Amino acid sequence: MSTLSVIVKMAKKRKQRVDLKSYYPLTEVMQKIDTRQCDIRKNAEDCALRDFGWNRNEIIKALKLLEEKHFCKSITSQRNPLWVYDVYKARLLGENVYIHLYIVDTEERLIINSFKKQ
Repeated sequence: MSTLSVIVKMAKKRKQRVDLKSYYPLTEVMQKIDTRQCDIRKNAEDCALRDFGWNRNEIIKALKLLEEKHFCKSITSQRNPLWVYDVYKARLLGENVYIHLYIVDTEERLIINSFKKQ
């Protein structure tokens, strides 16, 4: 593969990455965390404990470190098509973390659906 084709391929990949937008604005996610309108599903807590030895407080501390650049994709829930999960992959507190989250509009609550080793 020529140097030029590698550069073009990298530029396209970078442009795709820049164009990605989360379904839920990260500012709203952070506001829900700060105002304690955040629920962490039991399976997410269990995975965080198993994978990282983290309790609820450490999960919250890690979530507060999320940035836009950590956003990966949005996916529709198979369980409920009205839910859209935002997926984040990030290095947080020294660990590679994979997170699914969504906001239940009717309750105005942030739900951490998945929190595990990437």
